[in-house]
Amino acid sequence: MNNAGLDSTIHHLEGWLQSNGLYGYDPYDIKGHSSLIRFQKNPLTRKSINLFVEAMPLVSRKIFQIKPVVNAKAVALLTLAYLNRYKYTQNQNYLKQAKLAGKWLVKHANDWDPNIVGWGYPFDWQSRVMIPRGTPSSVVTAFGLQAVIALQNKFSDLIPNPRKFFLEAGQFFTELLNQSPEGCFSYTPVDQFKVHNANLFSAYSLLLLADLTENAEYSNLAKRAVDYTISQQGPEGGFGYWGDEFENKIIDNFHTGYVIRLLYRINGILNHRPLEDTIDRAMHFYSENLFEGNFPKDRHNRLYPIDVHTLTEVILVYCELPAYRKLLKSKVDKTLSFIINKMQYKPGYIAYKKYPLFTVKFPFLRWNQAWTYYALSELQRCTE
Repeated sequence: MNNAGLDSTIHHLEGWLQSNGLYGYDPYDIKGHSSLIRFQKNPLTRKSINLFVEAMPLVSRKIFQIKPVVNAKAVALLTLAYLNRYKYTQNQNYLKQAKLAGKWLVKHANDWDPNIVGWGYPFDWQSRVMIPRGTPSSVVTAFGLQAVIALQNKFSDLIPNPRKFFLEAGQFFTELLNQSPEGCFSYTPVDQFKVHNANLFSAYSLLLLADLTENAEYSNLAKRAVDYTISQQGPEGGFGYWGDEFENKIIDNFHTGYVIRLLYRINGILNHRPLEDTIDRAMHFYSENLFEGNFPKDRHNRLYPIDVHTLTEVILVYCELPAYRKLLKSKVDKTLSFIINKMQYKPGYIAYKKYPLFTVKFPFLRWNQAWTYYALSELQRCTE
């Protein structure tokens, strides 16, 4: 593993982050714009408009007057990365930066509802339904919680009333999110989606909250949600992005990584024997079907585009599942080398995607910079 290259990449990325601040653009901030929504609903026009906004990210945002904003998920990822950097370097400045970011998360935890803790995206998000800006998301809230809990263990004054805060987070998952008859949690309060990574983020969050609030019902709901996702594992070990309401299975690399890591974390809490077999089958499917040689593919049936989020997720799976590091070692080495040599540009930011004929270098804060910083800080910490 190229430790010198890793250190240099982190150092230059930190320089860019420091000069940029918390405001940034996002790959999805333009796709929910009122002028583009009708194009997003048609498969043919969606591809054309998405190609335009990807090929000309800054120009398209200027045309549609999209402004950079603070994204709660980016703040949570940066918080976790700062904590990793503090553990690795013992430099107090990282701890100060983590606390500042954590204070932002706590301050904005009740923006959507004064009685509910939950974070969402700061833009309208056009999925199969329109999700208005600020609507709390299970995924974003899970990351916010993870960051706040990690900080709370170091700064007891971060949250004025921790029990109330965590109970209000529990209310978001149990009272606002929709649940299918099988126990699957929706992505947000305004949809009925069955999405495995979102479902598991909810389950994992509830298990953490069950311990913090001594609420056993949270654990029961989490177990039902986990059982649903386990029941959806394919015969070869893979998981589609969607649950059983969609026949055409999308099996992509980084969402598969999410599912594997969450199942591993959940099993660390539940110590549930059937989960071990589920994880093992998923890991072997992942390593055999989502790589071309040692290089990560975008989906099980295609290599491109090379998305930095896919690259960073390979690193995170490697770090979080020690038993499989031998299986993934050559893949992580290849992935890290690609990030260092092909994805970082002056003055330190990380590119978004590479296509066969062009690269989208635009420095989206959440998707490229925060995810890469978090993943590389995890790799540095887990291999020291």
